[in-house]
Amino acid sequence: MGFSRYIRRHTFYFDYTLEREAEDLEIEVAYTVYDDEVMLQSVQHNGIELDITEAEGRELYDHALEQVSEDLMGAEADYGDYIRDSARDNED
Repeated sequence: MGFSRYIRRHTFYFDYTLEREAEDLEIEVAYTVYDDEVMLQSVQHNGIELDITEAEGRELYDHALEQVSEDLMGAEADYGDYIRDSARDNED
């Protein structure tokens, strides 16, 4: 995957529409990135943990993989801003 330079654990969230036979569920998914591993942590609908099928889990995992690069770039940019702001504060 190419993001092994990140040694910290990051947790990210995304909203997703899970299509089921009876209805479409708006869910929030939490996933963690640690080294080269992506793991789903939580799947919630209206704040309540949702049981998912193996196929739904694969679908959500695939979506997390599609999103992980963008989320990591955002985290890296935020960290860079934090370092610059901290250095600037220490200069004052």
